[in-house]
Amino acid sequence: MNKYQIRKFFGLFVLYGLLFLGIFMVQFRNESSISKKFGDIKLHLSETLTKENETLLKNNFQVSTRGITLFSNDINPVKLTYVNGNVSTLKIVNWTQDSDSSFTIDFSEDTHLSFSSSTSDHEILSISAKLPNNAHRITISYKLGGAYTVTDYKASYALINSQKNDYILKAQNITANTISLTNPMNIAMFGDFIKSETFSFDDILDYPQATDKAREASIEKLRTTILATYPVQKDTITSEIAIAAWIAEKSRQGDYQEAIDTVPQTFKDSSTRTYLTTTYFNTLQEMNKSLDMQIENISFSMQNSISKKSLDVFELDSFPDFLLTKTTASINKILAVPSNMGNFAPTVSQAAGILHVYNELKTKKPESIALLENVLQLCVEKIESNCIPTNTLLTIVENDEKVNTLITLKAGYELLRLGQIKQQTRLIAAGNLLINSVLTTSINPSMRTLGEEYKILCASTNPYYPHIQVLKETDTDIIWAWTCAQKLTYNDETNDIHTIDCTFPKGTSHYMIMHGIKQFSSIEIYGLKYRTDPRFEWYNSSGYAVDTEKDILFLKFRQKADTEKVRLFY
Repeated sequence: MNKYQIRKFFGLFVLYGLLFLGIFMVQFRNESSISKKFGDIKLHLSETLTKENETLLKNNFQVSTRGITLFSNDINPVKLTYVNGNVSTLKIVNWTQDSDSSFTIDFSEDTHLSFSSSTSDHEILSISAKLPNNAHRITISYKLGGAYTVTDYKASYALINSQKNDYILKAQNITANTISLTNPMNIAMFGDFIKSETFSFDDILDYPQATDKAREASIEKLRTTILATYPVQKDTITSEIAIAAWIAEKSRQGDYQEAIDTVPQTFKDSSTRTYLTTTYFNTLQEMNKSLDMQIENISFSMQNSISKKSLDVFELDSFPDFLLTKTTASINKILAVPSNMGNFAPTVSQAAGILHVYNELKTKKPESIALLENVLQLCVEKIESNCIPTNTLLTIVENDEKVNTLITLKAGYELLRLGQIKQQTRLIAAGNLLINSVLTTSINPSMRTLGEEYKILCASTNPYYPHIQVLKETDTDIIWAWTCAQKLTYNDETNDIHTIDCTFPKGTSHYMIMHGIKQFSSIEIYGLKYRTDPRFEWYNSSGYAVDTEKDILFLKFRQKADTEKVRLFY
């Protein structure tokens, strides 16, 4: 009995063994691998035979060289991220040998990765991607051999050490196990690491002037210098931007009316005054002409940049404000220009301007900023590569010339804001140091210079500085105001009555230009009906005028309460 059971056991063991071996042989016969060398890199692919005897590539590959392997498999596939945030898992559809040292892997969704064994002295492997126009980045996994370790990695590079050599892996974005190639550059490389004296923002993290505390102290000194300088020089100051800084800062400290009263009447009556200070000094209809001209000029510059694929319009300080007055659909064309340029090579001023636009639109038009995400790192690198540390400060030099201090200040402030948005300490430190490098070395600056510095550093956080306030946006229309109100809201919940609520210092007069206001039948201020009067600005009382052709409301009233309500009846 026992012998029979033993024979039965061994019989079944042999039978199952033969069965598994058969399955393995069939599987082995239906699958094969492709291994090929291209200079110093090796490609490994797998293919399988279908029931119809068609050969298909499996969705995995390995590209190996010098201890690093880039790969894809079912667990770690290659992924494509689109501008709108959607992510797709790519499938391998083909591969081609381009030369003895290069090849291309073709993926689904019209995406291609090219690998090349470089012939340069220090570059070993180069990678380039061809992505769809509406794609943001492609992400590939990588791993290291046992004797290789990452000693340091940042957003765009990783330093890799072996027992004999040091290597560097570069891409637009790198994590501990993936690299990403992003439009418009779409390139990565792996090669020997050669130590150099190239400056990096990481080098200044410990500088005393790179701290938030040092920057805040410098900006506070700027504020107090404006408050101390203006009263002494007020009779000789003709700079509108200087007067705007004085009023805005004085108002921030609770002295709006005093600030207005100290401005000489000669300036208030000056023909050289523009829309900038009209919210303080009346003459709304006359000053709106300069506002219209400014909008037309920027619009022309924007169209010119779109047609010529130029970055010039990004250098205009008022460009982000202008974009707020346009619908999302109408501004996407210009925001797409940097990413769609064949050779994206901004100047320092253009790089700072692109960061300025991104930072301003981050909270005000977040649906559009994805179009700029692809070039942010390149803008940062442009500014970084032109920085020269001197003692404990930082200078920007371009084409062998020191960059204008206001451009340096703007670059620093926008790096600071981007670092706060992205939570990158190195950008915050760089921004702080550039700001302090300008402010702490400025000797006896003119009131105009102080005004320019104030506009860059303080205007966006001080509502008393004249600004564009978007009140309502639809797919086709935007209601916006040129104002210096602390708070301004627009409510059209009922079809017949639209309400404007304005918060401003009690007892003071407020002036605003409101665009996008459709013609109404009557208006109510303080609960009283008012009639339009072209001469309303001549009177020391509230009033309004309209431009029905352009849908503009010119509004003036004295604040009897902290928040005044104006009602439009339709």
